[in-house]
Amino acid sequence: MSPAFLTQVELAARWRISPRTLERWRWAGDGPRFIKIGGLVRYSLEDVDDFEAEQLRQITGTPQPELAASKRIASPVREHHKNRPAQNCAHFRSTDARRLCRNTQQFVELRSTTIG
Repeated sequence: MSPAFLTQVELAARWRISPRTLERWRWAGDGPRFIKIGGLVRYSLEDVDDFEAEQLRQITGTPQPELAASKRIASPVREHHKNRPAQNCAHFRSTDARRLCRNTQQFVELRSTTIG
């Protein structure tokens, strides 16, 4: 006996989702396997059952992926600025930048005295 196939609309009705969702999944490479013959998309019942079995979950939460260390993400420029002494604003060429640097230093000092 030949395997039974579902159309996109039939599968969408089975799962109570939009047929466009299945189109998007096909485009993204997600969803169940499908066959396309002469421009018609069909889903094998066996593949649909396998996909449904893969989607079974015990809990809704999943573990968080490990985050990369900040040093790997931070650019060398950020590291350069981190290592520079906070009191030295002479490296800025414009007076506006020097003023901003001094204001930032004052804010950091004020914050450390009030919070810390």
